[in-house]
Amino acid sequence: MDLSKLRILDLQTFVTLIKEKNFSKAGQKLGMTQSSVTQVLQKLEDELNTKLIIRTSKSFTLTTTGKIFLDAATEILNSYETCKARINQVDQDELEKLKIAISTTPGEFILPPFFTRFTQDVPGIRLIIEMCNSKKAIDMLLSKDCQVAIVGSIMEQLGADFETITLLRERLVVIVSNNLETVNDEIDLEMIGSLTRVDREPGSGTQHEAFDYINALEQRLKERRAGFAGTRVMQLQSVQATLSAVASDDNLYAIVGFFPAKKYADMHQLKIVKIKGIDMDISRNISLIYSKKEMTDNLKIFLESIQRFFEMRAIFD
Repeated sequence: MDLSKLRILDLQTFVTLIKEKNFSKAGQKLGMTQSSVTQVLQKLEDELNTKLIIRTSKSFTLTTTGKIFLDAATEILNSYETCKARINQVDQDELEKLKIAISTTPGEFILPPFFTRFTQDVPGIRLIIEMCNSKKAIDMLLSKDCQVAIVGSIMEQLGADFETITLLRERLVVIVSNNLETVNDEIDLEMIGSLTRVDREPGSGTQHEAFDYINALEQRLKERRAGFAGTRVMQLQSVQATLSAVASDDNLYAIVGFFPAKKYADMHQLKIVKIKGIDMDISRNISLIYSKKEMTDNLKIFLESIQRFFEMRAIFD
């Protein structure tokens, strides 16, 4: 007996026939002709090689094997309906979900107020936010593991299918411990040269955008100090770890985004400083990227909301 040849419709026809106790009524309920119901019954009996019902002139009764098959068909149909309901729920969840890959500076220090407001204003869209570095966020977008990437640096050429929106521009700043003595929030080149620099991991947007500044600083230190072999460097995996390390150690400095630096500086845990003799300003765009080919209603609502949020922020900043 090959049950794989039995369709769900065949099982539904049999169960309905038994419930209605009439071929004509079963056909009407299923939108089938009486002869079609008869053909399904014959197919089932041929496939199972048994009689499922015993007909009389006006009705029919189930055989012993018919009762066994009715129980099995009912169980299969119940499992099928449960499966359909679960699939529909998953599909509905996917329709309501918008996945965002976001680098740590905007994710931790810039966008939380927007996310809070968005979830209050648009409860029908569930934001799934993955925090990572800029490179991984873009990789996730390219591989369709998210619908939106929000990053502090675009490190590669994106194709014409991708649209980039600049949310805001952020300065990169030098930070040192609040305990380090400075004059007018300036630090001289010699002192910087004696400190260990805290870098972010490869793939960090901050690290990528600070590359030219770091090179210029290293060159100035080599010019100033004969035999200078280069700054000592330690590497950390997040902006939060970088801020905490610098705040707690007088021998460290780092280059980070202005917004996280300002939060810690306002709490008097670290200082934002300028390096004497280095007039090079650095800044970067906080950008949102999405694929024009993957546009959905949820994504459209999200884009309109986040652009409106930053337009209002620009007015009041």
